[in-house]
Amino acid sequence: MKGIATCLLFGIYLLSAAQETGVKNIAAVVQLDSVVIVAQKAGFSVEDFIAFVREDESFYRAFKNLRTASYRFDVEMEFQDRKERQKASYRAAQVQYFEASCRWMEILESSSSGNFFKKRKLPKYKYYTAKLYDRLFCTVGKVCNEQSMPDPDGTEDEKRKMEGHVEELKKLIFSPGEKANVPFIENKTAIFSERMSSFYDFMITSDAYNGTECYVFTAAVKPGYADREGKTVIKYLSTWFRKEDFQVMARTYRLNHQTLLYTFDVEMDIRLTKRGTQYFPVQIGYDGFWNIPFKKYEKGTFTVRFSDFGLQKTN
Repeated sequence: MKGIATCLLFGIYLLSAAQETGVKNIAAVVQLDSVVIVAQKAGFSVEDFIAFVREDESFYRAFKNLRTASYRFDVEMEFQDRKERQKASYRAAQVQYFEASCRWMEILESSSSGNFFKKRKLPKYKYYTAKLYDRLFCTVGKVCNEQSMPDPDGTEDEKRKMEGHVEELKKLIFSPGEKANVPFIENKTAIFSERMSSFYDFMITSDAYNGTECYVFTAAVKPGYADREGKTVIKYLSTWFRKEDFQVMARTYRLNHQTLLYTFDVEMDIRLTKRGTQYFPVQIGYDGFWNIPFKKYEKGTFTVRFSDFGLQKTN
């Protein structure tokens, strides 16, 4: 038992040492603007900041806070064909109420055009992007203590596949730059790893976001690898951290990859806001397309805006 414990401790030590080495390697080549250089002389630590970027869970907490709050959210969604002609659209104003450990959703108004829904007696989404949006942000029935009502849409096998896709999607949203288990991508999303970091330029700059002074961490594919298909998945990643407390304010990134089996190119823009002592998403923008086996080519955009946090249910 002592031998096993020693091996485990040694393994943990090697892992932490490898992570620390990775941070040092990236910190050694990161590009700084003049404002950050001045801050560095005053005590700002590039190594500590890189480590913080990797370990930060602000986005995770902000999205998790949506589960225990009342608010309004408005969505605009459009889908186009390969020639960028509109095929379908959807607009909705919705509210989520949270009370006594339960949350539920009401649709204030909605409209759709084109073939947004499948032609059935019970409406079902025609587009997979719409299904993912619904799974991430909408509530079916009443959810209490995170034990949701059964989802009537789809077979058990389809639900399991959707849950798996959602979990990997969460990784890409909350922790872009870390490894995600997406088929045929391998470890290419792990941009901080020793292998992948060589393909990127890393920068820390100073900028204002909505009037708030921020440090901006950016990882962008080096020009020499920009046109080399299959080498990288994350083409750029920028995150705004408020200087005062390193709170994440916004994040933008582009994911692009092409193989013999599938192609996707997606851009996302996510912004946070503070209400009381908690952070929430205030806007999410998506623009992209993907083409995978057994699914139709899909190109679409959507914007979700969150507001009126803390609203009360009125009879």
